[in-house]
Amino acid sequence: MTGHDNSALAKIAALFPHCIRESRGAHGKPAPVVDFDLLRQELAGALAEGPQERYRLDWPGKRAAILAANTPPAHRLRPCPAESVDFAHTHNLFIEGDNLEALKLLQADYAGKVKMIYIDPPYNTGNDFIYKDKFAESHHVYRRRARQQTSETGDEAGSDHEHDGRLHANWLSMMYSRLKMARPLLADDGVIFISISEKELANLKIIADELFGAANFIELFSWQKTTTPANLSRKTKKTCEYILAYQKKEDVPLWGTVKAAKSSNGLMNQSNAVGRLVFPAYLTRTKLADGVYPAGMYGTKAYNIELEQATAVKGGVFTRPVHLRGKFKWTQPYLEQQLRAGVQVFIQSRAFSPSYEKAAYAAEKSWNLLNQDCGVGTNENAGSELDKLFSPNFSDKLYPKPLSLLRYLINTNVGKDGLILDFFAGSATTAHAVMQLNAADGGSRRFIMVQLAERTPRHSAAGQAGYLTIADIGKERLRRAAAAIRQTAAADGQPLPANWDGGFRVLKIGDDGEA
Repeated sequence: MTGHDNSALAKIAALFPHCIRESRGAHGKPAPVVDFDLLRQELAGALAEGPQERYRLDWPGKRAAILAANTPPAHRLRPCPAESVDFAHTHNLFIEGDNLEALKLLQADYAGKVKMIYIDPPYNTGNDFIYKDKFAESHHVYRRRARQQTSETGDEAGSDHEHDGRLHANWLSMMYSRLKMARPLLADDGVIFISISEKELANLKIIADELFGAANFIELFSWQKTTTPANLSRKTKKTCEYILAYQKKEDVPLWGTVKAAKSSNGLMNQSNAVGRLVFPAYLTRTKLADGVYPAGMYGTKAYNIELEQATAVKGGVFTRPVHLRGKFKWTQPYLEQQLRAGVQVFIQSRAFSPSYEKAAYAAEKSWNLLNQDCGVGTNENAGSELDKLFSPNFSDKLYPKPLSLLRYLINTNVGKDGLILDFFAGSATTAHAVMQLNAADGGSRRFIMVQLAERTPRHSAAGQAGYLTIADIGKERLRRAAAAIRQTAAADGQPLPANWDGGFRVLKIGDDGEA
C-alpha cells in the first residue's frame, strides 16, 4: 500500500471508524481495509452510482489513469553525484525519469511542502507524444472501443474521429494521473500554474476542477506569447496562450508587480466632501521659493483649495504647518498614520495641491493578462535567453518559456522562502528563474525539477551540439545559468548572498542495479 493510499484510508477511518475492517493483504498479513457496504450506508442519499446522470468528463482510459496514479512506485531514486553540482550541500533537486513515477516517490518526503507548482506539459498538437503510459491506448484498442460505442449508439465513427478521440483520451489520461499525484504535494497555501494552448483548455479546466475542486480555481491567465504572430490562421492571429491557476485549499491572494514610487499621487478627490488637513512643518516638502505665503484661496481649475493660515517656506520645506481646506482623499488621522510609516508629502506649487510618495508600495493584485506591461516577456525573449547561454539558434524546436514569466509567477505567492516544483521541466527555465530571484533578493527558494530523458528533437541545433536528451539540456542550462549569475555579480561588484544556492542534486529513477 502506498503512502497516499494510507493517507486516504486514515481520513476515512477518522470519519467512519466502524467502516474499517481487518483483512489479509497481498502477502497474507493482516491489513486494514474499508468495508464499502457499510460506507455506502453512511453515504446513502449522497452517492451517484451506475447509470445515474452526473456532470463529469469521461473518456476511454480514465479508470486506468486513476489506477495508474494509485499504483505504488516500481522504482527508486538513485543519486548521481557525477552529474550534480555541489551535491553534498545543495537543497535543489533535478530528477531524471518519468514524472508520474517521480511524483509518487516524492510523496513520502514532500507531501504538503510545495508552495508552488508550475508545469508546461506537452500540448496535444494532434501527434503522439513522448509520455506513453501503460494506459495510453493503441489505434487498435481505441478503434475497438469506438466501434463498440458506435454499435450501442447507432452513430457512425470515421477514422478521423477515431484518431482525434484516441489522442484526446491519451492526453487526458496522461494529465489526469499526474495532476492527481501533484495535489497532495502542495502546501495548504500552495498554488499550481498550468500552461496550456486553446486545444485542450476546456478539457483541462474540467479535470482540474475535478481534482483540485472548482471552488479552488483562481484564474485563467492569458499570456502574450508573441508580439509578431504568424498569419497562418484563417480566423485570427494567435498571440496568446493560457495559464490555469488553482489553490490547494486556502484563500490564497496572488500578487503582481510592485508599483514604482512617484510624487504624482495627488490627494485631491472631487467626489469627496470638503475637509481639513494640517501638514506638519519640516516634514512637508516643496519647490516653492523661500518666503511667507498668506492665507487665502489657491487651488486649480478642478479644485478649490483654501490655505486657512499663513505659512512659510525655507530651503525646500515648509517651516510652519500648512492648514488646508478642500476635497481630500485622506483624513487627518490617516495622514498622520502614513507619515509615521515613512510616506513623504509634498505641496509643490502655488496651487497648494498636496501629493504623496511612498518609499515602497505593496505589490498590486495580479492582472489576468500577462504581457510586457507587467514585465513579462514573450517566446522571442525565451529563445534569446537560451541562445545566449548556449549558441545561436540553440532554442529552435525546444520551445522554452521566458524567465520573466516564471519570475512573475513565483513572485505571486512564494515569497523569499518556498519550494517550487516543475515536473515537465524541459530546459529548466523554472529553476533558472529561482536562481535569479535568490541572487537578486537573498531569498532561499528551492526547486525540484523533473524531466524525462526525452530524445532531443531531430535535426535540432541542440542535438547537433551533442545533447542527446532534453534532461541533458536542462542540467547543462543550470550549470551555465549559475556561472552566468556569478559572472554578472562579479562584474557589478555585488557579491552574491551568502545563502545563494547555485547547485542541484541529480537523482535518476531506476532499479537499484541500474548504472
